[in-house]
Amino acid sequence: MALFHLPTGITRRSAGFAYRGGSFSDRREFTMSAVLVQHPRGDLLIDTGFGRDIDAHFRAMPLFFRATTSYAAERPAADQLEAAGYRRERTTPAASPACRGCEL
Repeated sequence: MALFHLPTGITRRSAGFAYRGGSFSDRREFTMSAVLVQHPRGDLLIDTGFGRDIDAHFRAMPLFFRATTSYAAERPAADQLEAAGYRRERTTPAASPACRGCEL
């Protein structure tokens, strides 16, 4: 078994929006990542981080969210896996139901 961290960017937000009890004056950076678990019985992708369309997704968010959040996108997990010669059919996305259609 092997684990791989695939960083796809960071988001900057107030801790008050990130977790209960967080201060709204406490600005934080949060890593947006995917994790690939390679396993003999099949590989598992946990989350997908920022995808290729993050700019369009961010523009579609409500104004208040955009006004209180910034981000720095890096290379999408799909591109990182492709560059490494990884075969996507080995991977099963494991994400929340809200992530239906997440890019990989």
